[in-house]
Amino acid sequence: MTKEKEYIIGQTQKFESMKTEYEYLIFKQAPVKPNWTTTQWYCLNKKSSILLGLIKWESSWRQYCYYPQCDAVYSAGCLNDISDFIKQLMNDRKK
Repeated sequence: MTKEKEYIIGQTQKFESMKTEYEYLIFKQAPVKPNWTTTQWYCLNKKSSILLGLIKWESSWRQYCYYPQCDAVYSAGCLNDISDFIKQLMNDRKK
């Protein structure tokens, strides 16, 4: 196993207690380079697994942000789910 894969696996284990599945969305950790200090997460449609966006650290804002990857329409519920997931990431970062 390469060091990069070990790092990704180790980081995934750190987030096992986080809620990653919602009614219509699922969040999966994206691969990261070993020297990165923050994580990136794919936001996928739960039914079709289509990539909707990416959540990653925005250093100029000092917080995680959502980056849409396609033209999609979001309900208030889906936006709340994205917001909830980002709040979890921010709370974990503060620990």
